[in-house]
Amino acid sequence: MTASFVRPLAALALALAAGACRGSGTETPAPTPVAAPQSESAAFVVTIGTDTVSVERYTRTATTLTGEVVTRTPRTTSRAYRAQLRPDGSVSSVEVTTRVLSAPPSTPPAVATITFGSDTAAVRIARGDSVQNQRIAAGANAFPQVGGSYALYEQAIMHTRRAGTAESRLRFLAPGAAQPGNVQIRTLGADSILLTTLAGPATVRIDTAGRLLALSGLQSTQKFIVRRLPSLDVAALGASYAQREAAGSGLGTLSPRDSVRATIGGANIVIDYGRPLKRGRRVLGEVVPLDQVWRTGANAATGLRTDRDLVIGGTRVPAGAYTLFSLPSRDGWKLIVNRQTGQWGTEYHPEQDLARIDLQSRPASPAAEQFTIRIDPSGAGAGTLRMLWDDFELSAPIEVR
Repeated sequence: MTASFVRPLAALALALAAGACRGSGTETPAPTPVAAPQSESAAFVVTIGTDTVSVERYTRTATTLTGEVVTRTPRTTSRAYRAQLRPDGSVSSVEVTTRVLSAPPSTPPAVATITFGSDTAAVRIARGDSVQNQRIAAGANAFPQVGGSYALYEQAIMHTRRAGTAESRLRFLAPGAAQPGNVQIRTLGADSILLTTLAGPATVRIDTAGRLLALSGLQSTQKFIVRRLPSLDVAALGASYAQREAAGSGLGTLSPRDSVRATIGGANIVIDYGRPLKRGRRVLGEVVPLDQVWRTGANAATGLRTDRDLVIGGTRVPAGAYTLFSLPSRDGWKLIVNRQTGQWGTEYHPEQDLARIDLQSRPASPAAEQFTIRIDPSGAGAGTLRMLWDDFELSAPIEVR
């Protein structure tokens, strides 16, 4: 990526926070309804740390929203869309053509069409000779979800602003999804809103018509920053990203899954977890918030399995399957061993906790770009659980019983 693509994260987050603070108060008045904009074009760049993860350009008229978004993870993919707009700014139908740019040219694209009715959506997905049809309960006022697109979020924000309502709850449906996801749009002030999706809240700076000027998702699990640009050559960028991927330097999966296996004193121990990267960010306090339970990795919950009873940091952990969370604070870290398993990493139920175990902390040397969990055997029936990322290393002794 080039330096011109991204403003420094701290400055952008500060600008967004300032906009939100100007609108804070006990009650937020409803925005003044505004008219639909004339024909316009713009672009968005989405970054996570120092990496660009997607680019998008779009054109909006009174009746259509067309555009192309190129995402870089897990593969370089183009999604060209054309949405038909109702007079109130909602979407009546959309067609999305998806191509994996790094795939052979003969690979047929997937063409998805969603037609929104009063409370259901008709979905048709065609790839070559294969056609799939679905009818999904989407509810009234549903919007299409196109991976990596923020122009469609902007359309929903503008629709809400034009209606003059301070808050709206919408449902976004992606082609191929079994059901839509909930999205909340809440006015914070004249120039800012809170956009809450499954990934969590994002602060959005907007203009008077509701156009998305900048977005900070640092409070969400995705940690994306979105910046608006007047224009962007998305096709050229997509070709460049595909070439990088073919050369082995693509982004790939943002937080790849990995597992740690160790045998200590006859105990077989397995830890399965997602491995986020630093990507130029400040980890502790930004990527990993203080005084909040963290999933100890990324995406799906981090799992621990042992076929023998263990003692971790002086606490007995019976043989079985668990989820590992952690709680960082300025006073130290705690490892949380939780009985629930198989859930997404943001689903945490403290009543299921088996134990909270103090972790030892020291500076990591060298610093770790990617979050890493290790189990280091240290003798008969003993070892050490280690977690490293950025400039910190956490550990707890393990014994087999």
